[in-house]
Amino acid sequence: MILMMSVILIALILIIFLCIGDLKFKKVISHNQEERNEIMNFIEQCGGNHTSHLYLLGDKNYFWSQQKRVLITYQRITNMFVVLGDPLGDQHLIKEAMNEFNRYCNQQGVRKVYYQVSHKHLSLYKDEGLLIKKVGEEAKVYIPDHSLTGKKMTNIRTNVNKCKRSGYHFEIYTPPHHPQLLLNLKEVSDSWLGDRKEKSFSIGYFEESYLSHFPIAVVSQSNGTIMAFASLAEHQELGEKLITIDLMRYRRESLSGTMDFLFSSILNWCSEEEYTWCSLGNSPLANIANKSKKGWYETVANYMFTKSKSTYNFKGLFEYKDKFKPKWDSRYLIYEKKYGLLLVILNLILLINRRVSIERTQLRFPVIPFVKKMRKVG
Repeated sequence: MILMMSVILIALILIIFLCIGDLKFKKVISHNQEERNEIMNFIEQCGGNHTSHLYLLGDKNYFWSQQKRVLITYQRITNMFVVLGDPLGDQHLIKEAMNEFNRYCNQQGVRKVYYQVSHKHLSLYKDEGLLIKKVGEEAKVYIPDHSLTGKKMTNIRTNVNKCKRSGYHFEIYTPPHHPQLLLNLKEVSDSWLGDRKEKSFSIGYFEESYLSHFPIAVVSQSNGTIMAFASLAEHQELGEKLITIDLMRYRRESLSGTMDFLFSSILNWCSEEEYTWCSLGNSPLANIANKSKKGWYETVANYMFTKSKSTYNFKGLFEYKDKFKPKWDSRYLIYEKKYGLLLVILNLILLINRRVSIERTQLRFPVIPFVKKMRKVG
């Protein structure tokens, strides 16, 4: 029964990926520079977390709580507030802030979902009766232990040496960025995207005002042509300095192994600058399979992770990041039991793929009546 249901759900999710191409994203949230500066100052004061750099994208709502000592960021899609990551701020006030946010959701007549949260506050979600599903893992390299030596790093060393012989070099540009640099980065980004569309919400996308806040790691040819780049977002946790490799782009005509050169150079730079950790970003659906509990969600997630290549190569992304021998940190989805896991997932797909209006929009395509009948599944 579970196998049959899983096959149906896999087919449904694939249909959604195809159907959402006809839907359009409507960006309706707008923040002025003063608001962004306030967010930047708060992040600097509180230290930030693994998602706080994405608060500066300008595509999220800000919910201030506890006299502006806790910040929760979210987007609305259909009758759902989707919160990104852990609440940020005074850790002693997180429970009260979440209760305040719950009351706000009830006043607005919406349900709440927390996406890409860490293990920090799982007990609070459990106490509230919410359900928890793992959605993937974040790859974090411990800089003091990082090295390119050893047999497992042979391919990376080979690619690094090949890029150096070809005249590639590495450089870090710090804000403020020259307009010409941003134009050159846009050219690289457009080459990488091709006919694909930018994603959003839990993933950084190319926006000059967003990139202007961060150092940019650049790989260039000897003639100065930029071949690849990555934005670097800094935060601190427990007195440790962390860097997250955020937006990563490369020219399609760049040498194979260019990203190995870029990543290795960033990790070396992190060592020179005495960072403790460098996050290589998330690997969706990684290590979700659970022998003790394997329902339809785990079955579908494992299938998508191992088999999907045409829409998104989940396994390939995980294997690439795993080459750098990171420590893997689990990320979770938190949702209300009566809402239905399947409908939550479909809303997340639409939100991340920027395919619908994020304010009071109803899902309108043929498979939704079928989805609503299955809301109790999961």
